[in-house]
Amino acid sequence: MNVLETAPAITQITHYSGWFRLKESVEEHVFQDWLVDGVSLRQVVAQRSGWPEDAGLPSDHPPFRSDDFWPELAVSSLRSLLGELPGELPGGRVVLLRCPVCADVSCGAVTAELVLHDDVVEWRDVGWQSEDDFDVSSDGFPTPLTLQFSRLPYVNLLRRLLNEYTTLVNTVQ
Repeated sequence: MNVLETAPAITQITHYSGWFRLKESVEEHVFQDWLVDGVSLRQVVAQRSGWPEDAGLPSDHPPFRSDDFWPELAVSSLRSLLGELPGELPGGRVVLLRCPVCADVSCGAVTAELVLHDDVVEWRDVGWQSEDDFDVSSDGFPTPLTLQFSRLPYVNLLRRLLNEYTTLVNTVQ
């Protein structure tokens, strides 16, 4: 059984603008990252997909941020991960990591099929997906990735996060 947790994380996005795109600006995003067995889900995904180690971790991340539209997105995402709402992609797949700039799944996202059992929650066939149907042979990893969590700790973690982000949404409005 895998263990799911979250931990504070920061990612940076470099933008280039101006004449000949010579002006560089760095945007920093602070968020809560998924940890699976103590390792960032972004690192697990990077290793599975052959992401170059010297490139650092992918910038895609969970929607657990406190700025702009992110708290509302976190609430709907958590409800999907609890099985209270359908996943937002074809086949009901849930989004685990998304674009750090706009959060739009058309940029591509790391997704999974959510399978709820009495005592276990599965994130099955984790892979890269845009708005199209997911095909495990072309969108999944060379070795399919399924993560299994004990349901009670999983639900407790997600409920705690849901309370936190619901409070943020209600505070802003």
